[in-house]
Amino acid sequence: DIDQDTIFIQYGLNDLLKGFIEKNTLNGDEKLEFHDFRRCFSSEEQNIIFNKKEVKNLSDKLNTIDNTIIFLIDVPKNNRFTYSPVNKVKNNFNMGVPLSTDIYTYIVSQPLVTTNKDYVLLAYSVGFSNSRTGGIKIYKKTDIGYTVLCLLESWTE
Repeated sequence: DIDQDTIFIQYGLNDLLKGFIEKNTLNGDEKLEFHDFRRCFSSEEQNIIFNKKEVKNLSDKLNTIDNTIIFLIDVPKNNRFTYSPVNKVKNNFNMGVPLSTDIYTYIVSQPLVTTNKDYVLLAYSVGFSNSRTGGIKIYKKTDIGYTVLCLLESWTE
């Protein structure tokens, strides 16, 4: 339907996510009760997600992308802005500019699922060109699915 409002969903940010997990790898002798992540999850959860073996597992997953889609993106209704119509994409194409120019865009990394399947890490960026927010989201498995446990390293441009 030509009148349908749209957003762009792009895949990327794997390098950002990989850098994040490698930077936060635990050596095993940290005093986690004083760690910056304590506001989000327990020392036990930090050990589950960021121990050396798990970080290697997650990092290896980023190196072996198989294009399998293992998640759905639920795009919330938002009355603060109007999604750009498909015609905008066509106009950008005709003008020879990037298709996402002036279009609200989601950029997401490959989701990383921990070995025990209890946690998912995802890097994301949302917004318009030169006006984005993003960060690393960690989801935790619950009885009803995965819910956001914490937003880490959030940023705004």
